[in-house]
Amino acid sequence: MQFYAGHRNQRDYFEILAFHDPSVKTLPELRQKLKPIIQGPWKGQSLPFPILLDATEQTHRTNWGIRAYPTVVLIDPEGRLLEDEGHLGLEQILDSERAGGCPLALSSETGWSAVVQSNRVRLSSPAGSAATVEPIQSGPITALALSSNARLLAAASRDRSLRIWDLNRQAPAFSLRGQQGTVLGLAFSPDNRLLASAGFDATRVWDLETRQLLPALSTNHFVSWSVAFSPDGGTLAAGGFRAVRCWEVATGRERCRIVTKSINRAVSFSPDGQTLAVGDGHDITLWQSATGAALARFVGPASEVTWLAWSPDSHLLASVSRGGTPQYWDITRREETAEGAPTALRLIALRAAQQLPEDVTALVEESWATSIRAGANASAYARALGQAERAVHLAPGNPEALRALGGALYRNGRYAEAAEPLARCDERLPRPTYWAPPVQRMFLVLAHRRAGHDAQARSAIISLWETRVDPEHPAARVLNEAFGVYFGPRAEEARELATRLVLHHPTAAAAGAAAGDLPNPELRQTVESLLPYALAHQKVQQANEQFLLKAKVLEQVEKMTANDPDEVRQLTREFASRVSEDPSSLNSAAWEVVSTPDLAGDLYDLALAQAERAYQLDSAPASGTLNTLGVAQYRAGQFAHALATLQKSRRLNSQGPDAPEDLAFIAMTQFHLGRNAEARKSLQRLRAAIQNPNEDTDSARFLREATALIGP
Repeated sequence: MQFYAGHRNQRDYFEILAFHDPSVKTLPELRQKLKPIIQGPWKGQSLPFPILLDATEQTHRTNWGIRAYPTVVLIDPEGRLLEDEGHLGLEQILDSERAGGCPLALSSETGWSAVVQSNRVRLSSPAGSAATVEPIQSGPITALALSSNARLLAAASRDRSLRIWDLNRQAPAFSLRGQQGTVLGLAFSPDNRLLASAGFDATRVWDLETRQLLPALSTNHFVSWSVAFSPDGGTLAAGGFRAVRCWEVATGRERCRIVTKSINRAVSFSPDGQTLAVGDGHDITLWQSATGAALARFVGPASEVTWLAWSPDSHLLASVSRGGTPQYWDITRREETAEGAPTALRLIALRAAQQLPEDVTALVEESWATSIRAGANASAYARALGQAERAVHLAPGNPEALRALGGALYRNGRYAEAAEPLARCDERLPRPTYWAPPVQRMFLVLAHRRAGHDAQARSAIISLWETRVDPEHPAARVLNEAFGVYFGPRAEEARELATRLVLHHPTAAAAGAAAGDLPNPELRQTVESLLPYALAHQKVQQANEQFLLKAKVLEQVEKMTANDPDEVRQLTREFASRVSEDPSSLNSAAWEVVSTPDLAGDLYDLALAQAERAYQLDSAPASGTLNTLGVAQYRAGQFAHALATLQKSRRLNSQGPDAPEDLAFIAMTQFHLGRNAEARKSLQRLRAAIQNPNEDTDSARFLREATALIGP
């Protein structure tokens, strides 16, 4: 249901068929089963997809492969059943539909390239000359392939057409028929006699001389994104979702099936035919082409790998990601290499990187993945900066792009410049959580500190003081880096020590004396720089636990720090100025006091202030907030205001007009206002609403309090 609601604009591409308990044999029974679903998640609306009922169960198990109830069957944009991939596979297909593919073709032998620009195919030679092929397809081009001699161009379109172009004449030569779904990948065989296609419906192979399909491959409707022939043309590999399949071209028999981790947008055989390289999401995996045995996995960039090419000796592999990052991998040593790649391989990889369509998300992912790590080399940080600058140019208000730009500027030593996009990012991103920590603020600390902006750096580090990050999250390293740059070495350990010291030594002098006893000079110095902040935070925490009101906290900390050093007083004011007021916490604290009679007047005064503030902050005040406010007004002796508030709470109360927490205080308020008859009537209704007046509940206690005041 969440999947259905989240893809509202793509429902012409998929349908959900819901199968329910096979014990249900009639429509009335089915309707009864569906009632909780309709009334719950769908809020009384009719289910927006058909319900199939089969009490025999055989139809579903035999024809659809269903093994459990309830279940969901997903059908792709071509009407094919997604038997194994489930909703994750459909997510990938819909992602390809949104992105429109990434049509790019390169001829490694001739150096020619073809790329789609505004639905035209632009051809470029190694010498720099260019030509444009005007398409005759009616839909956007989804896949391209160049023959090894650069004489033929294959182009597939969203309209499901597949055409071959004669590039010598720059005219269409012929069309291929038999394709029933959208094509996502194309490849010529090494001798240019065959053409293979990957797509939504099947992986297919055509004989270009006869223009006929070869015997069907055993695909079982395998959705694929990429295809490649082996150097001898005898094997075809297709990359799908979490799987790569290889077939004998002549017979269509499946040779091996490789299980991968993600979507496979690129596959490529080594020139010696021994190894198959796969773009497995943002990683590159190597497999033995004959058996499908795993050989190696290289961790690539943060966005998907979309292009692969080999050196002639099969010793080096080049990859290009969606973010435009070219990388080179030493197959023998199983590692990335920055040197030794042949010039021709480098040139073709750079051309692939330059001609890929610009993708803001991929640019941001790759730039940020580099910048969030300290210690990368200068060229990596320079590339990250270029990617972030391009992303911000394409999407000026994108907060993730701004964060990536700020991080990249910092890593490139441009500290003062980094602060501006980081601050803009912080304004736009939602409130941070444990799982989505404010990394932009961590970089703000670093940037301001390095730039000598002391006041801004102090403000940023205070905003991070309570931040806790999952140790496995990349932001944990940046947080430690920020505290280390600001306070000194071993900041993580020193921060814990400083926090413990101020708990046991609540004055600056006592905490400082205790820190002076630490034996390690480096650690002692960092702890001493942290102590004023730890003291200030501890004092604000104490005041906030008592009052929960920002104005009261600010007032209280002035008293608490009267005898402290100026630095501690100033830091305490800054921590206090960041106190956030939560309506739920304020309401709960107020209720804990006002639900009890005969307490001190100053407690009721504070509770009234808390209840009033909770009501002001609550964007949609419900009966709970109003009831607390009304009871607080009653305890403070503001009976006229209390009656009006409680009557409003009674009208909004989801429990109805006779909720005891409203009726009890309405009755007592009416009595204090001299409206005795109304008070007794309200008390009578209260008695009727409470079944057991002697039980130990708030309602029963309110009844006893009202009875004691008004009389039996």
